[in-house]
Amino acid sequence: MCYDVYLAPMQELVWEGILLKGSLPLSIGRLSSLSSLVLSQTSLTGAIPTSLGNLQNLINLDLSYNDFSGPIPASLQRLIKLERLYLYDNNFTGPLPAFLGSLPSLTALALDNNAFEPGPIPDTFQNLQRLAFLDLRCTNRTGKLPPWLGRLTCLKRLDISGNRLHGSLPAQMAHLARLEVLEMEENDVGGVVLEEVCAGLVSLTDLSLDVGKFVLPLPERWAALLGFPVR
Repeated sequence: MCYDVYLAPMQELVWEGILLKGSLPLSIGRLSSLSSLVLSQTSLTGAIPTSLGNLQNLINLDLSYNDFSGPIPASLQRLIKLERLYLYDNNFTGPLPAFLGSLPSLTALALDNNAFEPGPIPDTFQNLQRLAFLDLRCTNRTGKLPPWLGRLTCLKRLDISGNRLHGSLPAQMAHLARLEVLEMEENDVGGVVLEEVCAGLVSLTDLSLDVGKFVLPLPERWAALLGFPVR
């Protein structure tokens, strides 16, 4: 079943948890006044229509917990006012879209639990200087953690767990003084945790990692966060 959209101008469309099924129609692109579109947990399927890129007043877009598939359309790079983008728990494929790094207003980006093609965290993401929340859990990320992560100084939560990342934590992560949550278990990230990284992450209150892949002992503060006894 398909749904067509003929609605008076509105700023918000919130249909969270409403069973819709079918696909999102091209006519969704006519709602050009929308600032918030929430269609989470609606059982929608198929590809995201390219017309979604016409909603250039969008600040909040939530399509999570559905069965959308195919690649994320490049037309979304036109949503330059977008602050929050939630596309997690779908069946998206293709490359994890590097063009999302051209959305300068993003403060929250959640792409977790999608079947993207294996590849590194896109270098374009270093342009997301306002980003406070980044979730790339279970997105088939490979390669090393990029040093430019240290440029995302507004980050409060970073989840890169359940991927195939490897290597050590880059020293530049010491610049993430606002980071509160760091989740990176189920990777091959390990080695020595630099004291400067531990000292720089002054706001960290929630830490998840594969202890056996790191050189022990861990810095005392991190050991305490993980529930290990410290001297």
